[in-house]
Amino acid sequence: NNHNLSAEDLYIVDAVANKISFLPQVKDSLRLANIHPRHVRIEALTLAKAPSIIVSRAYAEIYRMLASIDHLADRCTTVIAMKGIAPTEELAALPAAWRVIEVRTLEVPLVGAHRCAVVLRRA
Repeated sequence: NNHNLSAEDLYIVDAVANKISFLPQVKDSLRLANIHPRHVRIEALTLAKAPSIIVSRAYAEIYRMLASIDHLADRCTTVIAMKGIAPTEELAALPAAWRVIEVRTLEVPLVGAHRCAVVLRRA
């Protein structure tokens, strides 16, 4: 899927205030009207419509992350879970409602660690 992210509303969500507190200033300084920083737990976030993409840092096992965003995602939502090494055991325990589209290895400059992105959609 090709997504035109500049045309979509982008919600940046974190439960930790200091990780999100500078974003309103960035939004205003760069005139990014479609950026919406939210200091909230993802489980408590409500949106008027399902997002086309949800990108999640590795804050939990994939099954727990999917449970926390389940109320936000519909059949058209692509979920990208950022992980360290390929989470083979986590993927084996994937809820039946979800399927893996791709596991992509990522090379992050100046970081000497393994990273990957797990792309998921509803089954």
